[in-house]
Amino acid sequence: MYAKKYFYYIIVSMKEKIKAIGLRIFNDIKDYWIAVLAYLVYRFTTIYFFGSACPFVLIFGVPCPGCGITRSMKYLLTFRFQEAITINAMGVLWLGFLIWLIITRYIIGKRYKITDYILIGILVITVAYFIYMMINYYPNRIPYVHTRRNLTYYLITHQ
Repeated sequence: MYAKKYFYYIIVSMKEKIKAIGLRIFNDIKDYWIAVLAYLVYRFTTIYFFGSACPFVLIFGVPCPGCGITRSMKYLLTFRFQEAITINAMGVLWLGFLIWLIITRYIIGKRYKITDYILIGILVITVAYFIYMMINYYPNRIPYVHTRRNLTYYLITHQ
């Protein structure tokens, strides 16, 4: 009898926690839906018309510090670690940060001040890594390549 009652409380508690997580997600969607929609429209239109969503690539034809991080995280999530590190090693840090953010914001439901410092640290490391990679691998290794499909090249050659 006691075990049955204890099991009932666990189920009720889990339902309440799942409901709280869903409510936090819903509130974020409600608060930021315009920004998310604008980003999605930007991303899909630039990829469709220009083949890239990166503003650096579209304007200057060179990669930005974030180029390759999404692919790197995708490779990490599919256990292709060597490819993830090769494309952009910073995907490891960004995926870890994303997991931290999801756990603290949605599962625990708290905002920690250290999150801001972690973000700043990862941004600094990402820029430093980008500079290192551009010095040592540009333009011979993806994603550190140059493309002529950019606004600057078009303006210079079509005067």
